[in-house]
Amino acid sequence: MRVIRLLIATVLLLLGIVALYFLGLTPFGHAIWMALFFRGFGFWLIAAGIAGLFLIPAAILKFTRGYSPGSHFLLTLGIVELLAFFLFLFLNNQFYHKYLAQQSFETITSLPNTTQIRYLPKEVSKTFGSNRYQDSQTAPGDFHSIQIGENIEWVAARVPNGFINSISYQTQGILIVQSDGSLKSVDAPMTFGEGMAFNRSIEWQTYSRRFNSDIDTPYYILTSTNEVLTLVPSIGYHFQFPAMVPFWESTYVIHPDGTIENLSPERIQQDPRFQGQRLFPEGLAREIGNSWGYRDGIWNALFIHRNQVEPVSFEHDENQMPYLLPATDSPIWAIACSPVSQAHGINTLLLWNAHSGKMQVYTVPKTASLLGPNKAMEYVRAAYPLYNWTKDETGSVVTLEPRPVIRDSKLYWMVSVTNTNYAGVSLQTLVNAEDGSVRAFHSPDEIQAFLHGTYEGEKPPTSADTQSQQQTDISKMSDDQLFKLIDNALNELKKRREKK
Repeated sequence: MRVIRLLIATVLLLLGIVALYFLGLTPFGHAIWMALFFRGFGFWLIAAGIAGLFLIPAAILKFTRGYSPGSHFLLTLGIVELLAFFLFLFLNNQFYHKYLAQQSFETITSLPNTTQIRYLPKEVSKTFGSNRYQDSQTAPGDFHSIQIGENIEWVAARVPNGFINSISYQTQGILIVQSDGSLKSVDAPMTFGEGMAFNRSIEWQTYSRRFNSDIDTPYYILTSTNEVLTLVPSIGYHFQFPAMVPFWESTYVIHPDGTIENLSPERIQQDPRFQGQRLFPEGLAREIGNSWGYRDGIWNALFIHRNQVEPVSFEHDENQMPYLLPATDSPIWAIACSPVSQAHGINTLLLWNAHSGKMQVYTVPKTASLLGPNKAMEYVRAAYPLYNWTKDETGSVVTLEPRPVIRDSKLYWMVSVTNTNYAGVSLQTLVNAEDGSVRAFHSPDEIQAFLHGTYEGEKPPTSADTQSQQQTDISKMSDDQLFKLIDNALNELKKRREKK
């Protein structure tokens, strides 16, 4: 009977180990492993020390000899150490940010001029992609910005639609939303791809090769031979007491036929297939940006706040910084940082060469004062008072994605104006970060002309123009003006009824 029980226990143990292995290759299981065991190495190290030095001896004394002053002392000491351990957990996160902020970088005293622009915000590109998509068996995956030629375009995988298709069907290629809103579909059925289940998923294939690493979000490159390649940056960790600090470890290159290359940062940067393409992981740039406020130490970050900054964020935007911006040799990742005092200005710009990962930092001189991107969006709304801006769950017009644009080393914020359905760009604006002046543009060509110094954009309507527009005979209004007038009137009626 004992033999049978032993066999059953052995089989159950082996099945449990196999189940844990396969669970670990899923995003959920891998996330648990990395958070609690691998990235939390310091957590378990200190926990083992506390248990071994204090709690276990105290328990042994207590239960074998009965109550004694010695056991009481050890148990009390163990509890104190346990409380200290929870304090360590808090400090572990602080050290993580401190170490991540100790990046080597080049200080620049002037901003590099912008040569190209990314015209469409992510939300608008997603709407264009989904509204005009024709295949019911697949659907657009998450959109990522990629430099194609001189332009930044939005690219998504054509992933299987629904659970059954994720098991039985393949990711069919990529969908490109171009600057003018037109779609380009590239067929490339994939052996391993985004949206595919179990061992055909990207996570399964990468985690089975390097389990103690994370992966950044996959994105796609269209080579000069029109081959679609999936690029998956791998994030490794090195131990620096008491934290595991991330770094760019390698990049997986997945071919449609299932061939997987694992290239080091040095090799992939030299590979002619990826010349001028983004390679440095977006997620790692964001983590460094989130940690930059710890550059002057933990004490300063928690209490003193001298020269402490934090990345700006946008309440209603899906796409947060870093933004991928076009540049001459390769695109750059950009994060704008403001003081932690909830100021609306910016005092630091973090820039990464998106190909090599080389970092540059521009610090705004103390004698200068530059508007931040959130304030720039307020200036745009103030410049066009007749627009039915969203406020308190009413309105139909929004501002999106203030991207940095630089001309003659002067910073502007490019703010897109669209409706709440994201059905297109109604207006592009450039806000001068020095004086808050606003200029309007209606096409990518107009903004390119601005960058070349041949066109300055339209000025917003003056207060007299606004009053004149409000008093205009409706029979002379355009359809667009009439729709805006009706929309404004309906919203005003709604507000008046709510007050009654």
